[in-house]
Amino acid sequence: MVIYARSNNLDYHRLGFSISKKIGKAVVRNRIRRLIKEAMRKIILDFPFKSDFIFIAKKTAQDVTLNDLVCEIQVYLRKYYDECLKKNNN
Repeated sequence: MVIYARSNNLDYHRLGFSISKKIGKAVVRNRIRRLIKEAMRKIILDFPFKSDFIFIAKKTAQDVTLNDLVCEIQVYLRKYYDECLKKNNN
């Protein structure tokens, strides 16, 4: 999965999804979308920088589990948090 993030000036986070038809039929794509939303719901409440996130699913996302997504997103958010802190300190 590829994740892009950019801070916004809003009081909330926004999520965007790009899941190609090459990944699977609508049932598979909707399952991936629901799993990403649930993973973000579990993690994002404590994230201080309001941002826009775009998730681009890869072919291997067909077999992903919620725990896999949570771990992957947490790793990304730690990196993004460090970048946001550096920008705010400069």
